[in-house]
Amino acid sequence: MKGTLMLSWILIICLSQVAVRSQYYSDTLPYHPRPPKVTNLHFFMHEHTGVTAVR
Repeated sequence: MKGTLMLSWILIICLSQVAVRSQYYSDTLPYHPRPPKVTNLHFFMHEHTGVTAVR
């Protein structure tokens, strides 16, 4: 029973520390947004109806 109680307290303390340190904006680390990723993908839509590669 004492082991379960001690484990419960450790779990509660660890979870409270995670909640404190996982704020979106914190006083210790300023927020620096990441630049958006830009790709060079181009999609072309060719409309050739009735033309197939198989004869």
